[in-house]
Amino acid sequence: MRTFIAVKIPEPVKKDIFCFQNKLKSQFTKEIKWVEPENIHLTLKFIGEIKQEQIESINTVIQSCINNTKPFQILLAGAGAFPNLQYPKILWIDLKEGREKIIKLMISLNEQLADIGFEFETRDLSPHLTIGRVKAPVSNLHFPPFTSDSFEINNVYLIKSELTREKPIYTDIKEFLLEK
Repeated sequence: MRTFIAVKIPEPVKKDIFCFQNKLKSQFTKEIKWVEPENIHLTLKFIGEIKQEQIESINTVIQSCINNTKPFQILLAGAGAFPNLQYPKILWIDLKEGREKIIKLMISLNEQLADIGFEFETRDLSPHLTIGRVKAPVSNLHFPPFTSDSFEINNVYLIKSELTREKPIYTDIKEFLLEK
């Protein structure tokens, strides 16, 4: 099964993101495949294909990484594109607050999962929410302003990702609560 570790985005913020996507859709009709609002999340670590018997060791690593992590606030603001605005492939929303804590979790998960045999991510860690994937070249890409309401991160999830022709289907494998 294909898996990743993520934090989820509350529904009111997802609605704000959907409105933001709609503003961009007016510029680009067919060039971009938009992420469905229900699938928007903040990936902490993409694991990839795993076997059922690996879940327990992954759960142990996740729990170890979040131990002593208290709930914290996130604020989303701004948008951009990977690799850049001239040749965009991925459209994303940025983090304005909570970035340091997210990066700390990303580093810990990356290191500890590598210790049990999973791929170590060597690229710079850049926390973001993917909102669209560019399918054909686009020009004149510019983003209207975007800022969300602040929200609290209380949980981390191990999630199964099943790719279908229409859209990915995400299923929670396990939820991990941050310490209160």
